[in-house]
Amino acid sequence: SGTITDISSRKEMEEKIFALNLLHSLINEISSLLIQSNFNEISSSINQALNMLGDYSNVDRVYIFEFDYSNSTMNNTYEWCAEGVTSEIDNLKNIPNNIIPRWFEKFNNNEYVYIPDVAKIEEEYYAEKEILEPQGIVSLLTIPIFFADKLIGFIGFDSVKQQREWEFEYIALLRLAAEIVSGALFRRNFECELMSAKELAERANASK
Repeated sequence: SGTITDISSRKEMEEKIFALNLLHSLINEISSLLIQSNFNEISSSINQALNMLGDYSNVDRVYIFEFDYSNSTMNNTYEWCAEGVTSEIDNLKNIPNNIIPRWFEKFNNNEYVYIPDVAKIEEEYYAEKEILEPQGIVSLLTIPIFFADKLIGFIGFDSVKQQREWEFEYIALLRLAAEIVSGALFRRNFECELMSAKELAERANASK
């Protein structure tokens, strides 16, 4: 039986290495996709990246929230849902940042939030449970997104149909994916600002 255990644990290790290599390749693919996208394609490429991560991770929702510090709110700006899973993006706009203080604390320390079983959230985090349960979330992983040391949002992975356990190695690679997405979000914002500045300048010239 010792040999059988050895063989099965070796097989498990091989499967894990294969899955991690697959995720690594996927992240390289996402990186190329986002870098090569022009301004008009950035948003659809981010959605495509979420789709790829969702398919790989076997979760039911992958989404991005961005923080609006001027209004102390957050907005769900991108979302991918598996077939048969309800979209929540339209319900999750202008959410007060202070609704999830524990998350903010963790994110600011560059830590992720992992809730393996929403039903078993501790009593002190009841507010979180009240937000997550109506969305049918069973397990959840959220990873902060930074740009130039500024916390700009987070990427989340929801499991609705079944409980999902995340191992540290996978989370480490998903953090890399979050960094790549952050670059795309920054580019989108930067190019939006450039276009606005250009329009203002053109209007000023036209009114002279």
